[in-house]
Amino acid sequence: MLPRLPAALALVSLVSALCLGAAEAQTTYQPPPPYEPPPYAPPPYTPPPGVQQQPLPSPPSSAELPLGAPMPPAPPAAGATRADDATAIRNAIDGWADDFNALKSGIVCDIFAPDLHYDFGVEPGDYNSLCKRLRQALGEAAFRYHYTPDIQEILISGDLAVVRIVWTLTVTRNGNAEPTVVTEPAMYVMRHEPDGNWRVFRFLAFNVPNPPSRR
Repeated sequence: MLPRLPAALALVSLVSALCLGAAEAQTTYQPPPPYEPPPYAPPPYTPPPGVQQQPLPSPPSSAELPLGAPMPPAPPAAGATRADDATAIRNAIDGWADDFNALKSGIVCDIFAPDLHYDFGVEPGDYNSLCKRLRQALGEAAFRYHYTPDIQEILISGDLAVVRIVWTLTVTRNGNAEPTVVTEPAMYVMRHEPDGNWRVFRFLAFNVPNPPSRR
């Protein structure tokens, strides 16, 4: 027969056992990890029997659209950056000036979109009226026109760009040694089109005749 422990000693033993059990529970218990739903991947689409899946149509080209119809936006080029777009815009404007100064009337309108609308001073116009004016200017035998662009700023957002530019137009008349110089500040709104080119579809411009030089 085991000897009976004093009541105080028995109480101390009980408290020690409880504390030891609590300590062991704290060291051995690990909370469960937070719940994470399993990844879900929808099954690939399979058309019903007898139904043939058709590919998506490609966007129309500028040649397929009626004159004056807006062009759909161009898909972003893989790896293209804003610096690349700014360079392409500068090249387009500089290329237009080179074509104009070289009297290339057949391609002088390529930088303008078919749905062009513009205001030059107080005179509004569209693609047809601007191309007519440009080709008439290049066809004049008594005058020679020379454009020099000075691009001040290019702001690009997606497939649209705003270009602040100042043109210097030098007009030389046959038999007159003193040319006329005109400054034309302008604001272009350009669009990146499906063929990869940037074209002007809105612009504002006006001319400021420069005073004749004094000798």
